[in-house]
Amino acid sequence: PPPPSFQAEDGIRDNGAGLVGSEMCIRDSSTAVLVKLFSETIDGADPRPLEAALAAGGRHTAAVRAGVLPEVFPAYVAYSAYVFELNVRASVVIGLVGGGGIGRVIEAQRQFFRYDRIFGILIVIFVIVAIIEQISDAIRRRVL
Repeated sequence: PPPPSFQAEDGIRDNGAGLVGSEMCIRDSSTAVLVKLFSETIDGADPRPLEAALAAGGRHTAAVRAGVLPEVFPAYVAYSAYVFELNVRASVVIGLVGGGGIGRVIEAQRQFFRYDRIFGILIVIFVIVAIIEQISDAIRRRVL
């Protein structure tokens, strides 16, 4: 997907400035990334367990649940955590170009040359991103 600043410009142009446009940008890019990663994961899955479950007479849904899901589920969790991290980072950029949220707060402080407050906000964002990354790493380690 394109960088968040381009996505935000498209969302603002299509839906006006504010949270609706920025939400649509994040939602659309997240969906695109997840669909791509999930489809590649399914394509790379070993088809033999699914074929064996179907050959044994299982229904398709049950065969997928037993034959494919155990193989792809850890990757799904890892990719979902990755996209969540991307969304947190992208929300700052989207807010800077008029999408609202924390980037909007940073932009307002920049207009008044309050760099001490900007520095504080950036430290908080950095800590939050680091915490999210640690949590998602722990989830990935546990699932994988």
